[in-house]
Amino acid sequence: MLTGILSRLRLAWFLPFQGNPSPSTSRDPEIPPLDIEDEPLEIAIIGCGIIGAILALGLLAKNIKIQTLKLGVDIGPVIGCDGIKSRVRELILGEGDPASYPHYTHKVAYRGLVPMEEATARLGHYRAHNQHMYGGPNAHVLHFPVAKQTLMNVVAFVTDPNDWPLDRSMSQLATKDEVAGAFAVWGPTVRGIIDLLPVELEKWGVFDSLDYPAPTYSRGRVCIAGDAAHASSPHHGAGAGIGIEDALALTVLLDMVQSRIKTPGGRKAAALQAAFAAFSTVRRDRSQWLVRSSREACEIYEWNDLRCGSDMDKGYAEIKRRSHKIWHFDID
Repeated sequence: MLTGILSRLRLAWFLPFQGNPSPSTSRDPEIPPLDIEDEPLEIAIIGCGIIGAILALGLLAKNIKIQTLKLGVDIGPVIGCDGIKSRVRELILGEGDPASYPHYTHKVAYRGLVPMEEATARLGHYRAHNQHMYGGPNAHVLHFPVAKQTLMNVVAFVTDPNDWPLDRSMSQLATKDEVAGAFAVWGPTVRGIIDLLPVELEKWGVFDSLDYPAPTYSRGRVCIAGDAAHASSPHHGAGAGIGIEDALALTVLLDMVQSRIKTPGGRKAAALQAAFAAFSTVRRDRSQWLVRSSREACEIYEWNDLRCGSDMDKGYAEIKRRSHKIWHFDID
């Protein structure tokens, strides 16, 4: 359903944001245009992913207009939902700031799909049809059913001592032999799972924002949300969920702005800047905790956590504690 919504909305109010380092504006984002008070509240969303789509739907539900972006045209308030390589983040922090860019975690993720019939024949019905994870020194493997249980998705994480330049594609072609070599000394179950993988598959470099976190998510009338603000590694499986929390927080704040500017003396420029600053203050601690905890979760899976070591019962308890902090949270 969301894919259909995205396809219908994308041409109307999303800009792929390729080729331009920042929204086309001649003004400092902290200095509003003189005529801003004479215009209705209208927000420009940059980015065509899930978080941008959900944010747009939330704003439209509050009767807040979404601005159509055109190259070379000055725009008003901007929310950057343009992902891990966010250009809007560069606008806020500056091109010379290392926090403007994601950084390699020295983990690669090999991903492949296995027909469920083959997985069941090798692993048995219960193991193939339910999510499992296998942890070990400096690597881990997980698998789970997808496509209405017709396929088993396999993801194998491996430590990589090499660099992965940011200008290189975040995914590369790989081979089953490459993955098998990384797990050659593991037990027969894991080796059997790797053997099910297709001969050719993809490997992804895992990047995040832990080493250089953004000190703020806003500057004037510009802010960032989702991966643009706090890109996380996937080890909690919660990066998108935290981004959806961002969308809800922004929708509530901008609805408050819309109500405020309808009252006598309501100043739109000041209200917008205050709303974006409040968003940064309220959301930064929780979202940056997730970035850090996701990295630490990987350390637990791979026996590098000093408290848990190779004790998977301790690891399970610690991951459960952290997961409850993600799940049992009242965003209000």
